[in-house]
Amino acid sequence: MLIGCATGKLWSFDEASEVEAGSKQHELILGQIGAYNDTKISDFVSSIGNKVASASDRPDLRWHFTVLDSAIPNAFATQGGYVYITRGMLALLQSDTELAAILSHEIAHICAQDTPHKQAVGNMMGLGVLGMIVAAPALLLVPQLAAAPASAGMATISRKDELNADRLGTEYLRRAGFPPETMQTVMELLESMEAYEREQQKAAGRETSRWWHRVYASHPTTENRQEKLSNVTSSHNLDLASTSQNEFLSRLDGLEFGSSKYEGIFYGKKRYFMQWNIVMEIPDGWVGLTDYKGSELWFVRRDRKARMRMQRITLIQDGQLCEWLINWMKPTPITESKPIREYENPSCTGVAHESTPAFFGHHENIFRAVIIAEGKTVGNGYLFRGYSDDTTFAENDSIFLLMAKSVEVLQTADKKPKPPTLHIRISRPGDKFLSLARNSRIKDNNAESLMRLLNRRYPNGEPVAGEFIKVIE
Repeated sequence: MLIGCATGKLWSFDEASEVEAGSKQHELILGQIGAYNDTKISDFVSSIGNKVASASDRPDLRWHFTVLDSAIPNAFATQGGYVYITRGMLALLQSDTELAAILSHEIAHICAQDTPHKQAVGNMMGLGVLGMIVAAPALLLVPQLAAAPASAGMATISRKDELNADRLGTEYLRRAGFPPETMQTVMELLESMEAYEREQQKAAGRETSRWWHRVYASHPTTENRQEKLSNVTSSHNLDLASTSQNEFLSRLDGLEFGSSKYEGIFYGKKRYFMQWNIVMEIPDGWVGLTDYKGSELWFVRRDRKARMRMQRITLIQDGQLCEWLINWMKPTPITESKPIREYENPSCTGVAHESTPAFFGHHENIFRAVIIAEGKTVGNGYLFRGYSDDTTFAENDSIFLLMAKSVEVLQTADKKPKPPTLHIRISRPGDKFLSLARNSRIKDNNAESLMRLLNRRYPNGEPVAGEFIKVIE
């Protein structure tokens, strides 16, 4: 949960080529992640970004500021004037000056024409995993990313470039009329985010920040960045113009929060995936996630020992589903094909035996295949494929079938839950983050810590009566 500066910039003095390359990357990023659909938020971010950019060393460049529909707190930039910030990052900010500081850092990377060690963003796009990293950490368990080479780091920018972007960004803040000391404030936020992430990793029994070390391998430490900034900002005046904190927070009221659109919104014991208009059960120890376009659903065991892929398909109207499944999976043979008796819609399941070349001969892979019609008659449907190691296939097979059988299509609009949203209200005497967390829509044991992080009270602060606070409803 660190700010990444994945500039993906090749050194060039040809601005037209730079802008053209940035435009192509922009389309790929939107295709993998998607922009957050809130014009007021987007326009506000652009207004702050353009104010800083106009005071930068490239004021005549056509700048583009995009809010990405991602829960992960992040910001990055690509060549040609394209700057991105996620709604997850916005949720953690307290003022327009903090937003300006983050955007100025990314603007500085573009102005300095930083050359990364490798074409980091391009590598991640080529692997199809940039969207997975930015969309939600749960999908980091998907094998496609687990197999990504170490050289595909998203933010392999040198320490020198990072520190230089801090320095330049601070100068751009000063020129634009924002307090330059705000860059220090952002460093303090980063420090809290790092501590929070370590706590969550430790609570989950995982190695602290193992995957973030890969993604941000060459970033300088927050302490180092703070030390370098202290000499730059100490002599500046704090009393520079800025929109009030309360006005900024009011802009965040109603901001969608968390990854629920992609991981599924809680619906009793099931999860609702709004892109597909279905609810289904996800067992304990598993995570579910859909991509931005909603073309696939992935379900992954947290220990990576099993995974299940779900696709929407169009079925042949006048064929038997078991025949359809056998034909669909060719040349992979299907055995034990039969309808699912417990499921009221037309369905079929079987075991697929897939042979893949190995060093000596061939290796036999086994996976569960399930096909279910969306309605009573055959038309659109869902295709499931459940994979696991051969030694654990039997124990996971029942889980594959359980998830497939639990699918339910929601027919009426009033039954469809909406994603949790951030709301701003005045803290009352006696408010505690523990009680606020219990009353929130965050179904997580870490909700209390998260509430503190959102309200800049991490790790053990409490609300102050009369101040604006963020709650999740």
